[in-house]
Amino acid sequence: MGGMGLRMGCAKMLMRAHPDMLKTKLGITDTQLTKIQAVRNNCISKRINFKAQLAQIRLKLRTLGEQDLPDEKKVLNLMRKARGVRGQMMEEGVKAQLKILRALKKEQRATLRATCAQRSRWGQRGNRRWGKDGRGHGRRGGGRGPGGRGPGGPGGPGGPGGW
Repeated sequence: MGGMGLRMGCAKMLMRAHPDMLKTKLGITDTQLTKIQAVRNNCISKRINFKAQLAQIRLKLRTLGEQDLPDEKKVLNLMRKARGVRGQMMEEGVKAQLKILRALKKEQRATLRATCAQRSRWGQRGNRRWGKDGRGHGRRGGGRGPGGRGPGGPGGPGGPGGW
């Protein structure tokens, strides 16, 4: 959807949002919440089944790959099957998101749209990954100083084994 439409990522947020947040921010009723929870649980159940199918396919592919000369037809068929399962999983996720959106009133969708417009993709990810000064905050202290790959860190300029 373009323009002022609702992004699917925003609908995806509804799949994960805490019920209290949905009530507070969007004014969702208990009846709506019951519908949303049912859709969520159904989607999670289907996702579990899809992931189990994918695990079985991966196991079969691994077994074939251990052979001296794997059967090309079998490998390609399993890959096609895996693509089909992934596609079904994505399709079910989108259907669930749309069902949740249909459970909301027009005003609630407008509030959701406004909330999502404030949380741009870069802002949402940027706040978690990058500090205000642009330096990263990863596992090793953002790649700066001792322990990181910045100046003075191992592998960084001016550090042991540095460049």
